[in-house]
Amino acid sequence: MPYTKYACGCSPCSDSLLRRNRSCGSSCAAVPAQSRKGTGSVGLKIINRLQYGGSLENRLRFTLETAARVREAVGPSVPIAVRLGGADYLPGGSKEEDAAEGAALLEAAGVDLIDLSGGMCFYFRPGHLEPGYFSSMSEKVKARVSVPVLLTGGVQHAADAEKLLSSGKADLIGVGRALLKDAHWRETA
Repeated sequence: MPYTKYACGCSPCSDSLLRRNRSCGSSCAAVPAQSRKGTGSVGLKIINRLQYGGSLENRLRFTLETAARVREAVGPSVPIAVRLGGADYLPGGSKEEDAAEGAALLEAAGVDLIDLSGGMCFYFRPGHLEPGYFSSMSEKVKARVSVPVLLTGGVQHAADAEKLLSSGKADLIGVGRALLKDAHWRETA
């Protein structure tokens, strides 16, 4: 499914996004709000002490504003996904409960898919190597939202993905490194 990645929210970018979406037949828009990328750095509890700091709602304000601008640019028929750096797994950082509350705010703002990743720890979870190592977070998020939740983190085998899906930990599984190692992973999994 082709999609347009979008991270700003200003009028020139909104106009550009709309033109790109229409010209390339994009079927989805994605707002990166994980770790220190895109709108995510604004939402990080550990480093943001500025105008967008403080409460969770205030830390997510820039991402929520960006999602609103994207919705305005692409219209109601294009799904919007937000890749949310949900929990930092560091002292003083955001917790899994923050991810669940943040996902509920994003859903209320019209986001159609929550794609979970780590916050300050990027795409790792310290001390965890099991398939779906963000699954305790995705489970909390799924309990709070009705939109689909995509889980990433350490999934190398199709059986692991199926187990995570059948246990209700997520609605979708993101696979990255396994595909980098084997471009035919989908066919052989």
